[in-house]
Amino acid sequence: MHLSRLLRSFVASSPNLSRRRKALARVAGCESLERRALLAGNVLVQLTGPDALLTGDTDSNSVEIVAVGTTVVVRGLSGTTINGGTTAFTLSAASTTFAGALSASLGDGNDMLSIGAGLTILGDVTLHGSAGNDSLGLVGTTLGSDLSIVAGTGTNILSLQNTTVANDVFLSSLGTATVNVSNSTVGGRLSIQTARGADAIVVSSTTVNGRTNIHSGSGNDDLVIRNSTLHGRLHVNAGAGNDILFVDATTVDRVARIAMHRGADNVQIQGASNFLRRTVIFSGAGRDAVEIITPATIPRLKSFSTRSRQVSDALIAARINNATTGAIAKAAAAAALFNPTLTIVVATESVAENAGATATTMTVTRSGSTAVALDVTLTSSNTSKATVPATVTIPIGSASVTVNIAAIDNTTIEADTSVTFTAAATGLTSGTDTLSVTNDDAAALTITRIPTTVAETAGASAVTFTVSRTSADISQALTVNLTSGTPSRLTLGNTVTIP
Repeated sequence: MHLSRLLRSFVASSPNLSRRRKALARVAGCESLERRALLAGNVLVQLTGPDALLTGDTDSNSVEIVAVGTTVVVRGLSGTTINGGTTAFTLSAASTTFAGALSASLGDGNDMLSIGAGLTILGDVTLHGSAGNDSLGLVGTTLGSDLSIVAGTGTNILSLQNTTVANDVFLSSLGTATVNVSNSTVGGRLSIQTARGADAIVVSSTTVNGRTNIHSGSGNDDLVIRNSTLHGRLHVNAGAGNDILFVDATTVDRVARIAMHRGADNVQIQGASNFLRRTVIFSGAGRDAVEIITPATIPRLKSFSTRSRQVSDALIAARINNATTGAIAKAAAAAALFNPTLTIVVATESVAENAGATATTMTVTRSGSTAVALDVTLTSSNTSKATVPATVTIPIGSASVTVNIAAIDNTTIEADTSVTFTAAATGLTSGTDTLSVTNDDAAALTITRIPTTVAETAGASAVTFTVSRTSADISQALTVNLTSGTPSRLTLGNTVTIP
């Protein structure tokens, strides 16, 4: 198969960038589909026998391939049309399994292609990007053959999550790339290849049955393998630049060969990592560091040209573990792009119930594309305490919108109440947040008397007084002090206890 031949060439290749570009050119050696004259903002979908071909124009196109009920459809997002219209194209009418091969080339714009959950594709899947910033990914998909994703010269995102691939996976980018492979199983080889730029490559919670090849090009690249099992050989080839290889809680069953090349490079292997066979680490012309942190075990380690045995904790914290800019966070953001979500943030933790129609605000934020307006349904778990608008629209080009929360007042003395708000929209994971609505009605004592008038000769039991309390909590007894305003005319006991 073409992909298998490419992988053999890739594995045998040197780290020389020009040779890698030639390999990528062979991947793109099929017809240059984006050169065809198509309508702007349109993706042409064709069935040729059992196979599907998607061809985009030079505009920025956004497309998803998903299982809808018992069918498989291609539909446009963010205003992208399919075959010149808004109707989804049906690939498989009676099953969520597409029996043929799938090839997509979306052209020169900033394109996004997502293949969604619950879908099975039995043939090869080949996704091509070109000039532009492309986002290409699969979520929860089962592939019966090979997967090849080749992105162009822009700033690209390649993501494979919760997916099973029967054979080989080849992920490549000519431009700066974030590559995420998470919670997936690869039956054959996993090959990841990037060129220039500061790339983030993260393989997480994944099983690879064949060889794992990671080749990064020039730039300060961050390479992460964590919580994974690699049954085949591991080859890491980091190009020129100050690169980091961070391995955590990963088992490598076969020989591992790690070459870091030019630059001040760092290799840190930690956690319950276990390299079962010979491991060779080559450091290049730079002040390189290699650190193995217990309980990681590498019984047959050979390291060449290493200047230090300790990697800077600050460096790992900044480039790998930083919650926003670290490689792991970048991979998580890449995964989230193909799993769009709604989040809610309420501006304050609590409001009084008499705070009115603008008691506080909440901001609803969406992840993913902002190219089209999004209608969001809002609900309150207790409309007798706080309400929000039934719907709100996040405008085109905006990621968020802010709405008022109205507090509902009453005269009942009651405990403070926690209200949960929910934001929901089609195709996005719902978001929630809470607000405490505090009671503003104070506890009070009332006293009544029977009768209302008596003669001064009526004696010690002339009047009966009833003392009542209004309180949200009556679980404890309450002692009340009593006084008379005119003790020369009327007296009563000093205290009374309400049980």
